[in-house]
Amino acid sequence: MIADLVRQRRENSKELELELRLGVSEDGAFVAGVDAEAFSQLERDFEDTLRPLSSKWTEVIDYHYALTRSQRARTRVETDAERIRCVTTHIVKSALESRMVSRDDTSECCRVALSRESPLTTPPASCMPTHVRLKQIRRFVDEREGSVVWSYELSRTWSGNSRSVVEHLHNHSMPTYEVEVELVDADGSYLASRTDEEVAASIVAKANMLLGYDP
Repeated sequence: MIADLVRQRRENSKELELELRLGVSEDGAFVAGVDAEAFSQLERDFEDTLRPLSSKWTEVIDYHYALTRSQRARTRVETDAERIRCVTTHIVKSALESRMVSRDDTSECCRVALSRESPLTTPPASCMPTHVRLKQIRRFVDEREGSVVWSYELSRTWSGNSRSVVEHLHNHSMPTYEVEVELVDADGSYLASRTDEEVAASIVAKANMLLGYDP
């Protein structure tokens, strides 16, 4: 149940991340991404109902690599156009559990996932990336009484096994259009005032909204 994921997020709010992603089910596996038309419509909807953090698209490059056989890390390089600088962050992220919310009449679905994310304080001096992803991002937030409760992210992405491959794809192919919603609850008041079941119902409602479905 999604309520169980909410409970774990509540009990470990500093370590765990709860998010949902929009995509399709292919042979029982989740594949993130939507078509360009749905992506553009969601961008318009977000502009009408949420607060955009920027009117422009921000470029991010993610480098994924192995620290050990069982531990994976990500280094993100994000361009801060306003301050004319690059911001680099290093994290270790591992998937814990996930649930699916889907429509009966289509392969479209949302994956609700719980993951553990922690900063990597001593990243390796060099590494061999196993996956590189270029993302152009627009972020929106749902604020309540001045505190961010939900974060919405639209991404145009290109992925490959090296930076050169990704740059070639960026110049010669269409992106994958990805949509992500994360429970932030910056001041803790949202979870404090709701049961796990109520938050789970809200997540399902958001998934149905992204899927264009009104049960």
